[in-house]
Order: sequence, then C-alpha cells, then structure tokens
Amino acid sequence: MKPFFKILLSDKKTLATILLSVIAYGIFSSLALWSVSPLFSVLFGKENLLTEQTSIFNFNPKNLIAFLIEPSKSEGLFFRVSLLIISLFGLRNLFAFTSNFSLSLLQEKTSLKLRKQLFETLLQNPLSYFEAVSTGENISKITQDIERLMATVFQNFVILLKEPILVLAYFSVVLWISPKLTFLTFAVCGVSLVFIRFLTKTLKSQGKLGQEIFARITEIAKETFDGILLLKTFRSEKFFFSKFEKELQNYFKVRGKVISRQSLASPLSEFLGILALTFVLILGSEEVLVEKTISPDDFVVFLLGLFQLMSPLKKLSNANAFLQEGKGIAERIFTEVEQEAVKTKSPKFEKEIRFEKVNFTYPNGTKVFEDFDFSLQKGETKIFTGENGFGKTTLVKLMLGLLKSNSGKILVDGVSVEKFELGTYLELFAFVPQEVRLFDFTLAENLTFGKEINYAKVEKIFAILGLDKVLEKLPKDLETKGGELGNKFSGGERQKFAIARGLLREAEILVLDEPTTYLDEKTVESLLEFLRIENWFSTILVISHNEKFKEFS
Repeated sequence: MKPFFKILLSDKKTLATILLSVIAYGIFSSLALWSVSPLFSVLFGKENLLTEQTSIFNFNPKNLIAFLIEPSKSEGLFFRVSLLIISLFGLRNLFAFTSNFSLSLLQEKTSLKLRKQLFETLLQNPLSYFEAVSTGENISKITQDIERLMATVFQNFVILLKEPILVLAYFSVVLWISPKLTFLTFAVCGVSLVFIRFLTKTLKSQGKLGQEIFARITEIAKETFDGILLLKTFRSEKFFFSKFEKELQNYFKVRGKVISRQSLASPLSEFLGILALTFVLILGSEEVLVEKTISPDDFVVFLLGLFQLMSPLKKLSNANAFLQEGKGIAERIFTEVEQEAVKTKSPKFEKEIRFEKVNFTYPNGTKVFEDFDFSLQKGETKIFTGENGFGKTTLVKLMLGLLKSNSGKILVDGVSVEKFELGTYLELFAFVPQEVRLFDFTLAENLTFGKEINYAKVEKIFAILGLDKVLEKLPKDLETKGGELGNKFSGGERQKFAIARGLLREAEILVLDEPTTYLDEKTVESLLEFLRIENWFSTILVISHNEKFKEFS
C-alpha cells in the first residue's frame, strides 16, 4: 500500500485544498446546525433565551448565533434567522463542492500515475515473469484491478478524511447540549461495531479471489480471440465457451458473497442507530419535560445532530468493509509496483560473450542445458543449426537476459549479465525473434519504436527485402498502420518488416532467430549478400534451418 499513498500524498497542493475545504465544511456544518436553535426559539416563543449573553468571545456557540441575528430587536427577527440559516448552509455546500471537486481531481491524478507506474514496472520484468503470469492477469491489473482499487481504497480514503471531521463537528454539538445523553447513546451504538466487524472479516480474501478469477476470464477471452482461426477449424466453440462460462459463474459466486456482506453492513448499522435514537427519545423526554435540564429547542437540535451523525458514521462503518476488499486487490497490484530497481551498470562488449557451465531447466521440468559452455567472440559470425528442441532459441533468450539460468555464469568481457540493468544490456543487441509481430502502429513506429528513423537505411533495406514494392501500394507510405497483429500484411511481408526492424537498430550484435521461415530463396540470397557486404554489426549470431546460412559463416 505504500506506493499508493506515496502517489496520493505527492500532490500536496490539492491535498491542502481538500483539507482546508473539509475543515471549513465541518465548521459551517456545525454552525448551520446551531443556527436552527434560534429558529425554534422564535417558534416556541423563547426569544429571551437568546439575549442572556451576546459577547462573541463567549464560548457558548449559541451566543455567536445570537450575536449575528441580534435577538433583542424583535422586528425582522424571523427574517434574520432565516437569512442566517440560508447563508450558513450555502457556505457549507460551497465548501462541500470545493472538497468534492478537489477529491475527484486527486482521484484521477492518482489513477493516472498508478497505471503509468504499474505499466512501466511490468515492462521491466524478465521474460520468465511473462511466461509465468498470463497476459490476461497483467491486463486485469492495469485495468480492472486499479479501477476497483479506486472504487474501494481511494473512495474510502476520502470517507476517512472527510467523515471524521463531520463526526467531530456534530458530536461537539450534541456533547455541548447534553454530555449524559451523548455518552449513553454512543454506548448503545458501540454494540453495532461488533456486528460490523464480524461481517467484514472475510472481505479481504474474497476481494483478492474475485480479481484472480476476473484475470482468468480476461485471459480466456484473449486466448479465444487470438486463436479464433484454430478454434473455428477444430469446431471448438463450445469447449471455449464452457471454460468462459465456468469462470463467470465462479466470479458471480464470489462477488455475491462480497456484495451480501457489504449490503448488510449499512442497513444493520442504520437499524441499530434507530434503536439508539429511540433510547435517546425516552431519556431525553424526561430531561426536557420533567427535569427541565434541556430546553425544547436544544433538544430538537440534539436530535438533528444525532441524525446528522448517522450518515458519516454509517459511511465509516461501510468504509471498513470496502477497505478489506481493497486490501486484497492492492496486494495483487503493489507486489509489482514495490519491486526494487536493479543496479545499473553499463555493459562494454570488446572481447566476448561466454557461457560457463550453464544449467537451465524450464518450470515444467524440461532440461535444456547441463554444464553448457559457449562463446561468441567480437567480430565473429556464428551459425547454429539443428533439430527442434536442441535449445537454440533458449540459448538466445539466455544470452539476451530474457531468461535466467538455474546455475552457471553468462559473462560479457568477464562481467556477469546479472550486474547489468536489462534495458541497458539489451542495447548491445539487434534482435529478430522467431515470433513475427507487428503492432497496430504506423510502419515507421513499428520499425523504430519511436526513435528517429534513418530513411537512407530504410530505403536500402526495403530494396534488399522487396519491401519497396509493398510500400508503393500503401496509400500512406510508412504512416500506414499495421493493423492488429499485423493482419494487413501476409506472413512473408510481416517477417520482412521484422528483419528490417532488426537491421535498422544500431547495435554491436545482430541476433537472427529463424529469420527466413516465410522468405523465398531470392530474398534469402539478397539478405545474405547484404550481411556479407555491409558492416553494420560487429558480431552476428544466426539460428536457422536454412542450408544457405551454413555457407555464410
């Protein structure tokens, strides 16, 4: 929860505005309640009660009201009382608007900053994290989880900031009128806290479970739509629908338990509050009618104060219920945000990258490397061929730092890759992965990911790969969007764009992982000729089944 409050408390200007507005709101709420007393005094024919003390410096709040309305002047008294009530309630609502607006603004700022920080943190995770945590769960954290967090923790942070001031304002009124009645009332109300605590006990775990199930729902939907071609050809619509429906039912059950407890907290506390008020009426009527220790107008204000207290107290009781659910959601989010930054060390590649007795086994138990030794010298071109399952792609991912070995060392000029911050280390490489991927950005953005584009290099590479002819047919040239998953282009065209992206990156080492799967023989020969002639990269590592690459090294 620390990152949430760190972000929340960073906007000191907005927080100061909120705090001052809430305090002013509480003060004017209290004064507005006291202003009702002279109105009833006039109605009950007790104007003389207001003339006993009129010094503004007297501690009795009724004297401040009396000072403002001048009760000694009977002419226009009712008008002045009414005007005072309107003015005080008007100022109360003005500060209510200021505090609510500032709180809403702070909520949006906090949500924005939290999403940015979470997304940035997720991007820094190694590849092993994304293999262990589903895409749907990560998307759910950025969208649904933060949305729910704002609706629970933040909204109830607002309640915990605002409502206690109102409780203090109204409590001061009723306590001033009758300490005895006030303490008896709150003694009875204390019983309700036991019931509320019992109801909220399981909300934290239920809230966390609900978000985990929702993440699975998101993941099933994503996998279904991403694999729609396979789904259709295998006629497996019912299978995927049954999985989706099962998780929806689980989510419904969990949410039902959460909602039932949340819904019960408010009416239960209200019912217990009514019992307490009935108790007050019985005791209060004796003090007003028999003992005459409380005036009728003060008793009316006392009852109004208790009614006003019910609303903030009810919100505070509900806040605990929602906060328990919010804590469960926050645990999922902040395990990512609270990660410590890795030490940064700038890598230098002057001699070699070396594997020393590297062991690697996938989580499912598949062993790939055992005491594996390997070196890639600067200036060397190395080609890896072999059957599937040999571990060629795993080798590349280990070299790039995307996977972490179980034991052994991976060194760059004698320095372990674990000493480097991943983003800095990856600047050594231009990588063309086996998985061809275009994003729904412009082609220029797909090629450089926002960096300045070298049009001379683009023109040369496009001519070699045959992309110049593809570009001629596009209405917006490099500003044409690739479509979701690059679906506007064929498999071969997508692979050519992926190769162009790798070749345009300024780096020491070029790594090509099965770069020619969808390429024709002529394009492969053009690419090999380009790599032989041009000296854009000092070192090249190629993984390929294509026989032409065997002659390349």
